Amino acid sequence: MLEFYYDDSGTHGHSNVIVWGGVSGHKQIMDELDKAWSARLARPTGNRPPISKFRMYDLMHAQNEFEGYSEGEKLRVRRNFRKCIVDSGASVIAYAISRRDWDAVATPAAKLILAGAERTIFGVAVMESCKIAEKYGEPISFIFDKGRSPQLDSIIAPAIEAADFDPNRVSYGFRTVASVNGLQAADLVAYEAYQFGCDYLEDNSADPNPHMRALLDQCHDHRIGWIGRDQIQAVIDGTADMVKKLGLA
Repeated sequence: MLEFYYDDSGTHGHSNVIVWGGVSGHKQIMDELDKAWSARLARPTGNRPPISKFRMYDLMHAQNEFEGYSEGEKLRVRRNFRKCIVDSGASVIAYAISRRDWDAVATPAAKLILAGAERTIFGVAVMESCKIAEKYGEPISFIFDKGRSPQLDSIIAPAIEAADFDPNRVSYGFRTVASVNGLQAADLVAYEAYQFGCDYLEDNSADPNPHMRALLDQCHDHRIGWIGRDQIQAVIDGTADMVKKLGLA
């Protein structure tokens, strides 16, 4: 069984980039990550008190449980939790789409069928994960951030079908990030991938920042996907037959 934990970043309305990112691995790997994460929550850094959950946005803005953290402490916490992912042997996964290019390129018919950039990139993440599981001959388990479930639940079955993966070998659920350590690790990955995606959108020769670079270089394995203008156009072209069948051309 391969377990995948996915969280989103950039789904707020004014973002030009949307990411679904996370961590994956066999159960024993994810169990190790869970244990290490819990231990780090108990001691995020130095003599700081335990925290109930990790959230990159809160850390970077020194708010809620990270209120009062110095810049040095924030850097150490960022590194400490990243190290939990690296040491566990989990794989890092992230798929990003340029919403700016989607809005510019997608036709009204394509927008009606595909229902937006976020749904498209979420479907890509599910489909590509199924392809990974098929490669290893494994069943698959997904845990997604519960906050997006009303918008995205209906995409999972079509994405599994598009991957030509047996739906009977897939289980999935939506949980709150605060309640699942794997989703908190996914939050870290999605945040770092979002920062890189924003830089890459403006300059496709941009390198990952040092934190993202360290995550990619040190993790067991990583799969990063980018859906920009050319890829979006290819997806839209692929809906041409469906557009005709539905009489939307």
